[in-house]
Amino acid sequence: MNAATTVVFVIILLLGWQGRVYSMMCSVIVFGIISLYILYRRGYLEARIRKEFLVQTLSFAVPIIPHALSFWFRGGVEKILLTNMCDLSENGLYSVALTWGSVVMMFLTAFNNAYAPYLYKKLAAFDKAPNETVHQQHSLIRLIRLCLLGTVVFVVLSYLVSIVMIRSIYPADYLGSLSFLPWVMLAQMFQGGYLMFVCFSHYTFRTKPLGIITFTWSLIACVLAWAGIRLFGPVGVSMASAFVSFAIFVSVTLLAVRVYPMPWRHLFSFKL
Repeated sequence: MNAATTVVFVIILLLGWQGRVYSMMCSVIVFGIISLYILYRRGYLEARIRKEFLVQTLSFAVPIIPHALSFWFRGGVEKILLTNMCDLSENGLYSVALTWGSVVMMFLTAFNNAYAPYLYKKLAAFDKAPNETVHQQHSLIRLIRLCLLGTVVFVVLSYLVSIVMIRSIYPADYLGSLSFLPWVMLAQMFQGGYLMFVCFSHYTFRTKPLGIITFTWSLIACVLAWAGIRLFGPVGVSMASAFVSFAIFVSVTLLAVRVYPMPWRHLFSFKL
């Protein structure tokens, strides 16, 4: 639907960038209404408010706010620094690389949307009988290891395809985006790994440390982006982003290990 409304507002109605905003708003509103209707039909919505559910929901959701804002904040500051310290053309080249990185992230997020419910179901079974599900816990860790390896392979292949596509589709003026591309793809690879472990914090309602981790690293990212541009030029902003994505991946992985006990020592044992 997002693509269809974008065509209507941008191409047919010629509303420019405003049309893209209207398209996103329409998609969110329509699917929000559909989601509320489905929840109502299945009996998940009711008129009265239960205090225990409200407290539980707020304790989970409020720390997620800085967590969600941190990624938006980091991306915005990087663009501002790149424009002010370099020029708008470098911002455009960086945006081209980010576009291909977002394509990779779209597939990784789609996979995570299928992986997360499966993971929650497994963790619920582990909670009911932790001593009887040790073998299944080992199987889950092997699956996570396999998914991490698959993420690496997928991102590497996507990087090679992106190089070919940029050289084939874009004019020669845009080939400078290739200097940003490896760092952008590296950041997406770590972001894909982060998605494999962040679900453990969500499942255990440990969203407060998660928000602290991501928001703190996003603040550090702004300083590193400034230093990276000063030291390495425009490409320094993508190098800083890749490093911070790696740091968030490691931090969230360590958080998952701490909040949910499993035989994590076998994660990197490389045994099938």
